[in-house]
Order: sequence, then C-alpha cells, then structure tokens
Amino acid sequence: MPITYEFHADATQPGLERLWREATDWGDATLDHLRRWFEVAPFGKPRIVVATDSATGEMVGQFRFMPSRLTVDGETVRAVRPFGTIVTPAMRAAVESRNPLEQPAVAMYSRAVEELRGYGEQIIYMVPDPRWVRLFKMFPFFQTGTFPLWSLPLPLAAPLETRAGYRAAPLEAWDERVDALWDESSRLHGCQMVRDAATLRWKLSNANYTTTAVER
Repeated sequence: MPITYEFHADATQPGLERLWREATDWGDATLDHLRRWFEVAPFGKPRIVVATDSATGEMVGQFRFMPSRLTVDGETVRAVRPFGTIVTPAMRAAVESRNPLEQPAVAMYSRAVEELRGYGEQIIYMVPDPRWVRLFKMFPFFQTGTFPLWSLPLPLAAPLETRAGYRAAPLEAWDERVDALWDESSRLHGCQMVRDAATLRWKLSNANYTTTAVER
C-alpha cells in the first residue's frame, strides 16, 4: 500500500470523522463534536498527520497533536500532546511484517516531529493506549514510564470531610480565583499540565458533571 503522510490543520475534515467512526470503538464523533473540542482549544487547534492511500486517495490513518502547556520547575513551556492515533485494519495488514520503524503510528509521529520543531514546541508528552507502549519501548528517543491510577468509586460511602473553616460548593464561574489557585499550586511538582481557568473551562465545559470548589 503506497502511503503518503501530510500535515493538516483542519480537525473537522469529513474523512477524519469517517476514520473516527469506522476504525475505532470510541463512539460517534460528529463534526459539531470535533469543532467544540478542537477548534476553540485554549492553546490553538491541533495539528494532524494524515496517512493517505496514494492509489485511492482514501484516508487510512491519523495522529493528532494537541497544543498544550506544561510547567517545568516553575517555568511554563510549550508542549504538544499526541492522541487519537487511528490506523485502519487494511493499513495495519499492509505493514504487518515490516520493520517497526515503518509502523504507521511511528511514521506519522516522525512526520509530525519534523514540523513541530519548526513551530518551537519544546516537549511532547502523551498517555498512550496500552497497546502502543510495547512498540514505544523499542525506540531510544521515547522515554516511557508508569504511574498509579488513583480512583474514588461513586457513589461515595460517606460525604468527604473538609477542615474547619472550609466549605465545598458547585463552582459558579471560571474566574480569577481559579487562576490564583493554579498560580499557587503550579510549583508543587516539578512537571505538570497547566490548569488555569481557560484550560479547565474548555476541558470541562462539555462534561456531564458538576465541578466543585472548596472555599475558605
């Protein structure tokens, strides 16, 4: 299968919607859904590597790279989070026996890195599908690791207790108080994702749950 890899800035192309719908089990992604998540993101639209079958012109793979920001030792740096890797079964079958360096996900990633360097991006980080981790461990230019998953099953067995002088209530506005909270917490760890008001407003605005704030 002759494959070409191109960089795109339009996350709402109909062909990408079809890939999402037909080659994954992630559920439907309408153009309206894609616009809400990707066209109004706080740090800009995602950049997308699209794999196309040169013979038919059909999109057979995609890899999205979402602009982000991290704080590293208290300094904010430009970052990109890769996600949404899609490869059609036909494309996987066509390269099944090849060198790992020629795997579609690696080819799309490598194509993106060439472009992202030119945009001044400083860090690429991701939380990959576990099925990709074994492949990533084969390459020295990836640093991989694991971390525990902390969870709290719902419904709670009992209400969470707050210290004297504090109260918990639904957050009514993503305002300067959220930015002040982020500013205080941004130096607690050596590296963490920026969670200011603009970022959280975008990330949580379409979620079907209530954001709770603790006030003193």
